[in-house]
Order: sequence, then C-alpha cells, then structure tokens
Amino acid sequence: MHPLPLPTCAPKSLPPISLIYFSAPDCGICTTVWPKLQRLLRTEFPELVAYGVNIAENGAISAQYGVFTAPTVLILFEGRESFRYCHSFSIGQLARDLARPYALYLHPNAR
Repeated sequence: MHPLPLPTCAPKSLPPISLIYFSAPDCGICTTVWPKLQRLLRTEFPELVAYGVNIAENGAISAQYGVFTAPTVLILFEGRESFRYCHSFSIGQLARDLARPYALYLHPNAR
C-alpha cells in the first residue's frame, strides 16, 4: 500500500477522513515510519484515506499545509486538520489520539 498522490484541490474536497503523509527522499525516518503507519491504517483505521506528498518535489503543497519538515502526518476530518505529528513521534500515540474521534465519526450515535 502506497499513499495516494494528494490531489491539487481544497482540503474540503478530500474524503471525510484523510491522512496526509509528508516525506522526503533522503529521510531515513520517513522510510521507517511509513510501513508502521501503513500497518496501523490497514488494521485499525481502514476507512482513513492516506495521501503522500514528497516535500522536495511539492514545495507549494507542503507550504499550503505549513509543513517544512519530514516526516509529518496530518489527520483531517472533513477537510479540517485535527492532528499533526512532526519528525519524531510515536505511532502508538497517533493511534491513541485518533481512536476516539475516528470511532465517533464512523458511529455518531455511539457513546
């Protein structure tokens, strides 16, 4: 599973639950984080759509989202940034932060 290329559209046009993964070609951490993130998305958050942006090739898109370091992960709900993780972060913390809003979004009547 590779991240989809981020379409050049307004964030509001993205799927309701989206993840944008910003990476760089010379970033060792980026190559380590993506497989772990991929496994997490596949097992825990299958409805979340993942996009990828190479910050070296897409400086304008990176700047649009205020991303100037790699790796950076943005989680958007209905086009709004809900979480941002930069450079050195825990996949476990990302999972814990995302679990409740993800569940509530998918099942709004559950409490």
